[in-house]
Amino acid sequence: LLEIDRANDRSEIEHIVSYTIQNLRNIPKHRKKLLKIGLIGEIYTVLEPSANYNIFRFLGRLDADVTCSIHLSEWVNDHILGGLIKKSNRKYIVGCASPYLNYWVGGHGLETVGCAVDFARKNFDGIIQIGPLTCMPEIVAQSVLKKVSEKEGIPCMTLYFDEHSGTAGVFTRLEAFVDMLRRKKAVS
Repeated sequence: LLEIDRANDRSEIEHIVSYTIQNLRNIPKHRKKLLKIGLIGEIYTVLEPSANYNIFRFLGRLDADVTCSIHLSEWVNDHILGGLIKKSNRKYIVGCASPYLNYWVGGHGLETVGCAVDFARKNFDGIIQIGPLTCMPEIVAQSVLKKVSEKEGIPCMTLYFDEHSGTAGVFTRLEAFVDMLRRKKAVS
């Protein structure tokens, strides 16, 4: 930016920009293979960083590529607008859940199971289910996820959050889960 400020004309700026871009391209790239982790669970806990202790950022620092199973815009499109904006994939997700859970259990329980199966079939390395403590639909989904983990061959971890959850405890469990996924990936 200082060099651009000192430039006298457009051609100097273009030269500085092209030189800088070339230098950026020559920076060594991160070669460590990222883990693919699917994040599933209750919508607020999944999407609100203050409710989940910034789980996305923490897992990113552990070299994990985190994919969220639910997005607010998709939820609004599916539940309020009836798929008016974008074609809904809810039927597909519910279909993925059907061998394990084929009825609505409230909240996002059915979608949690369906997304877990979908992530497993897309060769994700692991799944993390998060939800608020005592959320009955997520508790039902957690019991079903044990069977999904067995049959689909994907490690699954569940974290519940309440006002007594501690950052250190959550991060320690996440680190252990990521270490386990790395070892599993190295063996296979």
